[in-house]
Amino acid sequence: MKSLKFFCCLLLSFSALPNYAQSYYVLPMQGISTPIQLNKNNSFNILTDTNTLSYSAYIQIPFGFTFYNKTYHGFRAYADGRISFDSLPIPWQEDNLSLLDSKSPSQSIFAFWDQTKLKNFSTGPTLLTSNIQTWVELYQGQSVQIILWRMIRPWQSSTLNAYTYYAVRLYQNNEIDITHLYGTGNFSASIGLKGLNQEELIEIKGSPSLNFGGANLSYVQDSVRLYKFIPGVQANNNITCSQFNLAPYLPQNKTFTCKGQLLNKGFDTLKQFTAKVYAFDTVLLAIQTFENLNLASAHYFNFQLSLSATNLDTTYTPFTLEISLPNQQADADSNDNRLSKEALVYTSTIPKKILHEVFSSSSAGQGLLGIQALQQTLNANPNTWNMINYPMNFPNFGDPYYMAFAGYRFLNYNLNQAPALVIDGQSNWANDIPNAALFNANFYQPFLNQFALVNVQVSLQRNGQSFSTITRVEPIMPLKNTLLSVKVALIEKVTYNNTRNNGQVEFYHVVKAILPNVFGTGIDLSLGKPVEINNSYTFNGNYRLPASGDPNLIIDPLTEHSVENFDNLYAVAFVQDEADKLVWQSASSEGLLPLSQFELEQAAILVYPNPANEAIQISLPEGIQQAYISLWKINGTLVQPETNYQSQTQWKLPTLAAGMYVLEVKTKGRKYLKKLLVTVQP
Repeated sequence: MKSLKFFCCLLLSFSALPNYAQSYYVLPMQGISTPIQLNKNNSFNILTDTNTLSYSAYIQIPFGFTFYNKTYHGFRAYADGRISFDSLPIPWQEDNLSLLDSKSPSQSIFAFWDQTKLKNFSTGPTLLTSNIQTWVELYQGQSVQIILWRMIRPWQSSTLNAYTYYAVRLYQNNEIDITHLYGTGNFSASIGLKGLNQEELIEIKGSPSLNFGGANLSYVQDSVRLYKFIPGVQANNNITCSQFNLAPYLPQNKTFTCKGQLLNKGFDTLKQFTAKVYAFDTVLLAIQTFENLNLASAHYFNFQLSLSATNLDTTYTPFTLEISLPNQQADADSNDNRLSKEALVYTSTIPKKILHEVFSSSSAGQGLLGIQALQQTLNANPNTWNMINYPMNFPNFGDPYYMAFAGYRFLNYNLNQAPALVIDGQSNWANDIPNAALFNANFYQPFLNQFALVNVQVSLQRNGQSFSTITRVEPIMPLKNTLLSVKVALIEKVTYNNTRNNGQVEFYHVVKAILPNVFGTGIDLSLGKPVEINNSYTFNGNYRLPASGDPNLIIDPLTEHSVENFDNLYAVAFVQDEADKLVWQSASSEGLLPLSQFELEQAAILVYPNPANEAIQISLPEGIQQAYISLWKINGTLVQPETNYQSQTQWKLPTLAAGMYVLEVKTKGRKYLKKLLVTVQP
């Protein structure tokens, strides 16, 4: 194992360094949420397993980077896990050589991972490829050069396919990060910096022996290790505002909560600090002093403040979180004490229907208990929710009603196990409730009594196996969001045939199609005007029940379908912001006044204007001069009783809320139904 210096000793030793030496201090952190992404589109490989030299070409940095008092404009990445600023390559890749060793190259940043190399490795049908990638991106207002390693550990290990991801980040302000992201297997490391002079050296204890895998080799936040090297001498009192979380839409008439995160960058243990929240940088909304803390250096502290938007105008508003006075002292560096977010302050009277997207299968172990608990809770809160149940094809090839769009929605939410529940595109059942059966009223309560930014209405018409929908989205005000979409799910209220092995014999709200497709229809609400979307879908061929969700057996929608009873189909439409996946509003056609597609198509009547706001005229079939007309809400509530109507005359509308209505026309023993869209009345 490598020789190590303890972090605390390093910090105390900086004051003894010669004046000519640029010093660094280190913040070793763990469990952070790193912004580094793997396989970035704008990245490129600078060293792969096929390179026998063990080092990359000299890569230019788009800014001057000062490392121990000398400015560089490029670097080389090495297969042993380090970078060097020297333009001349040093072909050296000894595994366990300490930074303290005299043979260790200078002008280098080290992240040695024991017994680890760039080496491709085959494990069954999977080829794990090793490489080093680099790219430049903006992070917190400055350019950052990122060098990302993927290294395999195939030798002297019982876990032959172990690998690790880690990265070095060079900041425009000369700070350095060395970040261990994740992988599989146990690793130890030697991490540090080495300049030209013997005194210009920092070696710290690296990654402990941890298994960096997770479910399906997924990212485990607690396993992340970040070593932040900051030029200068560590101040006694220094804090930074590392996170500011605020809902993007804030109801004007309610109290809301914002959350912050503080990092103690100072040497001293943090005992107290003050937090403030401003609107427009001038209106103080909240101030609170947090006391009796015991936060060691390089540790985070999460906190929250309660705010009210009562005195703010309904508009897009910049909010700023500011922290100050660590231990009642001036902050050594206050440039990183503020973070800002924009949020929409709004007022609305439109109740929000909470969308529950369930990902389960007839072979998911907790599927039955989870659905029963969920349904019991929702049934106790009628008219507050809509549900879409996506049949999944795992475990054990799972549900025979699996469709490809269900898999896309599953991956879109970064899920890795079933059953799972996503509420309004945000809350993940698998993370928030490890036992699916624990969904209860207490969990659902915070989602209730919300008001929506948009009003959504959807109607469904049927002609045999063909369906058409009309979805109307009306915003409460002009909205900036540019990635809004409307999706319409055709849902079978209950199915019985897809039983497997977890005890479920009935499945409710099972999705059969998404219109126009899984990506939805993009909409623009920036003008504050309603949008209407028409979709249609035909279920082709005959019904078939596959033996399982095996990809080779699933339904082909071009030639067959999985609908058990077309009379049980209804539509759920929802508006989603693709930027943050938040579902703004959902609506259902279930229980609405049924419309006969045959009667609609055969009716030789015309209603105009449509949309209307004050009055309409009706053109009756040829030879008919009068009829009895009535007006209904689309949910089946009578608005205007039958009245006698003469053809081509004006019929004044009663006082109505804007929305979709159904006009019923009776004449000569026939009944015709026409949709009537009423806009805001004068």
